[in-house]
Amino acid sequence: MTAGKAQLVRRVPILAYHSISEGPPPLCLAPARFERHLASLEDAGWRTLTFDEWLAGHAAGGWPPRRVLLTFDDGLASVARDALPRLARRGFSALVFVVSGRMGAEATAAGWPAPVPFDRLLDPAGVADLVAGGLEVGAHSVSHVRLSALQPGQAAREILDGRRHLEDLLGRPVRSFSYPFGDAPTHAAALVRAHFAAGFGIRLAFASPRSRVELVERIDAYYVRRRRSLASLADWRSRLGLAARSLLREARRAALRPGRHGR
Repeated sequence: MTAGKAQLVRRVPILAYHSISEGPPPLCLAPARFERHLASLEDAGWRTLTFDEWLAGHAAGGWPPRRVLLTFDDGLASVARDALPRLARRGFSALVFVVSGRMGAEATAAGWPAPVPFDRLLDPAGVADLVAGGLEVGAHSVSHVRLSALQPGQAAREILDGRRHLEDLLGRPVRSFSYPFGDAPTHAAALVRAHFAAGFGIRLAFASPRSRVELVERIDAYYVRRRRSLASLADWRSRLGLAARSLLREARRAALRPGRHGR
């Protein structure tokens, strides 16, 4: 093993944000709290990974220490308004997943698990501005529906048409996908593996070189919103705590799935 190889770490946090606004949890995080998240990382010597750097680390068996990948689901206007300037001041990068068929619309309860009353989805010009500002755009379906509720052909159109819309808009390849609601049925995950460099879910865990490239783990920012310092995510106690939360969350989801208790 080379000296460079020995310095790699095998776990990296990938944080998933939605709206950077004063709206209600779990989808909204206040701009001031987001600022504290970024400041705590910067003060502790952490840097962000680009998508290419994350892919390279996944293939190589690890990443440099004190690295994090920041992601934003839905492509909400607050990402350009309140997140992009704060990222730019620190030279931080991020990956933003856009719902291609809802650009410019309101983020309402019809397509989201909870309303986001103080935010809208970016319009096409706003999405292009993110790229001009140094962020990378990924696909998040056409209409933000649960893929498991669709027939395989319908799910394929949501996934592939969403990518095509964005590629036509941006004039560049769209290489990543985020599953709406973290819902990744087998046929959808296979399609993402075939057509994207990586797909991202919302399983509450750290990514590693052993992560399935079509369903990479992420840590929802809702679960770390009150931390004084995000740099403590590297601590083993934090990893243990997130693992315990993940088990509890999966148990709750399993209890609510159709077919249990006679339903």
